[in-house]
Amino acid sequence: MVRPNPMSGPAYVMALRNALEKDKRPSEYNQPPKGGGPQISLRLDDFLYNHIEAIVSLSGWNRAEVLNALIQRGLFDLYEFSSPATVEKIVQQVVAKLAPPHPPASEPDKIEYRRLNGDVLNSFDYPLEFETSRAACLVVAQRLLGTYWGWVDGKVQPKTKVKPLPDFVCVVDNKGDEICRWSVGDMQAREGTAETDDWNTAPRDGTVINVRFPDGTTTEARWNAQAGQWEAPRRGKWANMRDVHGVREPTVWWR
Repeated sequence: MVRPNPMSGPAYVMALRNALEKDKRPSEYNQPPKGGGPQISLRLDDFLYNHIEAIVSLSGWNRAEVLNALIQRGLFDLYEFSSPATVEKIVQQVVAKLAPPHPPASEPDKIEYRRLNGDVLNSFDYPLEFETSRAACLVVAQRLLGTYWGWVDGKVQPKTKVKPLPDFVCVVDNKGDEICRWSVGDMQAREGTAETDDWNTAPRDGTVINVRFPDGTTTEARWNAQAGQWEAPRRGKWANMRDVHGVREPTVWWR
């Protein structure tokens, strides 16, 4: 009997191989795992570090993406070779730390697609049978987006010439108060973003991105909406980017 492996799923180490051999495998999937989540400080010996840097350079992935793929594969092998009792102990600790979905402040009533000036292009009743977590709201919003706007080459486009493209999708309660919103640009397919010097397009939803400064220094960054500032890692914690690197905004960003 084959026992399930907790790390069963997309084999990103194969996607990494395809990225390294994209000239030989141009049609095979080569996109990295999506970023985000807790950040940790990691020390590697020179031998491992040089391997990681070489793979980063040749694959086009960043360090975090490469390490995620390799760690996923390492965990898969560990669980394959460990006894069921050992795997069960680990899984129980993992499950115990998973927090339940965070619900919005109030119950969602409608999904609205709006322009920057506040005009509502379309409004849909929020499905009663659907969850009300913020993540669930986003799933509903993306599903309904396909009613009048479709995905073309990873971007949202109107299905008819007379239907303007919304700037935001909002979830509102029965009083019409906004619970949460996303820009349509942030909802677009994230299959990896090439480098761009248009800093205004950098996501401000807490997503961790990669940035490069005028002196060539690169690091990870994220927008802290509560503090209203861009942040970069410093000694294992997030700090104001200006305090860490001396500038408020870098010149280039990518995922």
